[in-house]
Amino acid sequence: MSRTENQKEKDRKYSKQWRIDNPEKVKAYRKLIIERTARNNREYYKKNKEKIKEVTREYQKEYQKNYQRNAGKKKLTMRKRAYQTIRKQIINDRKCCEFCDSNEFLELHHKNYESNDIDNFILLCRKCHKKVHSKYNKEKSG
Repeated sequence: MSRTENQKEKDRKYSKQWRIDNPEKVKAYRKLIIERTARNNREYYKKNKEKIKEVTREYQKEYQKNYQRNAGKKKLTMRKRAYQTIRKQIINDRKCCEFCDSNEFLELHHKNYESNDIDNFILLCRKCHKKVHSKYNKEKSG
């Protein structure tokens, strides 16, 4: 026996109206639920004290690991922002690919990956950038 949507809507309206008409009863009911929950939590804690402590320790260890990982990510986002400002500056200065003079899909290429100086970058279109890396990978493997 499934209730129709019309019946469900009537029940919702009645329930809402009842809560409006009986705020003291609603308060008392909520207080009762909170007390029961607290009592159940205390009883559960007494029964499972060691298990809860172990789970808490594991959670704290996992939190520490995640915190350390996220600290590294914050540094990376700062690096990304710095890179983006350098990229915008180079694109505004040079405006086109240094190999084919295209001005679409421009990317930065490091001449040397040890430094992030503006002079260490070449502005290339995506095709030329792929060519440079494919030549580099062939030289490295062969």
